[in-house]
Amino acid sequence: MTNEQLSALQSYVDAALPLLGLGGWRVKVIRDSGPDEHQATLEYFHGRREAELEVAGDFFERVARSQRELLAHELAHLVLAHLDLHARGRELRDVLGGPAFELFQLGWRQLLELAVDTLEPLLVDILVDRLPGPVFPVSAARPDDRHDFREPS
Repeated sequence: MTNEQLSALQSYVDAALPLLGLGGWRVKVIRDSGPDEHQATLEYFHGRREAELEVAGDFFERVARSQRELLAHELAHLVLAHLDLHARGRELRDVLGGPAFELFQLGWRQLLELAVDTLEPLLVDILVDRLPGPVFPVSAARPDDRHDFREPS
């Protein structure tokens, strides 16, 4: 991932946040730090309303729809951040106790991913309708391959 690609992706995410009702959040896009089974991960810091979006190096080799889906999926986690904060909070752990809280967390993570998966296509539609482009810079390794957020005509 080149600096130019990272900058273009950051600009796109910055423009997407207010369209998705996340205008109060700051999301910093960072390079994937190493081998991982995830194509992207989002870590958020609720009290500061900040997050880091880590994307895999092959993001720019994906087709346009896949790029949008990946971004929408990760940003859907921010849409649900308030719920997640309460479900993972110390107060709930204190009420349930350690073992019950851990069992609850297993189910909660599954339910949260189902909710994120449900929101993802809605957020993709918003991005397609309200935020055109950009055409991301192509890596030097594949100069004939252009990937952008527009559907082929």
